[in-house]
Amino acid sequence: EALFLKRRSIRDFSKREVPRELIERVVEAASRAPMGIPPWEVGIVAFLGRDKVRELSGDVTGLYRGMLKLLGRPTVMKLLKPFVNKGTFARMQTFIIPLAEIITRAYGRGEDYLLYDAPAALLFHTSPYADAADAVIACTYAMLSAESLGLGSCMIGCLAPPLAHKPSLMRKYGIPEGHK
Repeated sequence: EALFLKRRSIRDFSKREVPRELIERVVEAASRAPMGIPPWEVGIVAFLGRDKVRELSGDVTGLYRGMLKLLGRPTVMKLLKPFVNKGTFARMQTFIIPLAEIITRAYGRGEDYLLYDAPAALLFHTSPYADAADAVIACTYAMLSAESLGLGSCMIGCLAPPLAHKPSLMRKYGIPEGHK
């Protein structure tokens, strides 16, 4: 009960590196997560060390920068409006575009507002045959495990969507084709 009451999303990480053994224990706990619908096909890519995490953050920030070149223009958004549903359009205007602007501006100043200069990161992905919720459930198990080991964690949902639209980066990070 104390674990559930204590855990918070951390965005201010210690400068210490996370020992590989602790990451392995977190991944092991995540592998025991229950599944939504069989088969349980969740993969995890581990980014150990700030340099690897920064590389991932830089790659995804670059995707956001590219998106802003197109969608950051009011004329393009006006042209796009009739072709997307109302909710998606509103989300783009009020959340996605402002978030992309914040992330890219901060990155330009040397600040990582995407992965918060974390000392390690885990990227969860599922096969096209698995329930998408399985990755979220596994990630939740990983976060609880991390907390029990004295590690801070934070679930970042804005990394996966742009990454999913860039097959070359998916390959770079060892995510099989078709996985989300």
